[in-house]
Amino acid sequence: MQSITDILNILLKSIFVGFGFIIPILTLLRISDLKTLQVKDLLILTAVQTVRISGIIYFILAAVAVYPLLMHDNTMAGNVKVDFGGFAMYILFSPIMTLVITQLFWIKRLYMKKGSRITLSFMLLLLPSAVFLAIAKSQDFMPALKATLSGPEILKTLISCIIFIFITFTIILMGGKLKDKKA
Repeated sequence: MQSITDILNILLKSIFVGFGFIIPILTLLRISDLKTLQVKDLLILTAVQTVRISGIIYFILAAVAVYPLLMHDNTMAGNVKVDFGGFAMYILFSPIMTLVITQLFWIKRLYMKKGSRITLSFMLLLLPSAVFLAIAKSQDFMPALKATLSGPEILKTLISCIIFIFITFTIILMGGKLKDKKA
């Protein structure tokens, strides 16, 4: 059974993956209808605000989970002593990179320009991934790449995009920003 922390991590990762795929598509989408353009801009702005806060929450959850492992020199797992010092990069790299990239969206010049918004979206998608870590550690990255391109991972990515859209539209509806201004 999943704990609350695991469910929150899954939702937050879905937000990051969905943001990495959906926002570049929305940014490059050309729309001539004024109402549709306003909804698209509102969706992008709400998604940016969601990712900013989600990055902070994701880092806090990761730090709380990792704290007991890194504060002791070695941890007893059953009768086996485990040294987590060598794995600090693997444990902390993804949350730290996610935090740094999401906090760059506080800079208005970065999230308002199309090019930088697309670049940051792809960075949020790629830098915290296992493939990037394998390449950074100069390991054989083909197993990680094959696992990323497998059927279940593609389905997981598609579901993450759907979850991202639902969460973003829920936030828009809760804020009441889609109401007709004439009424």
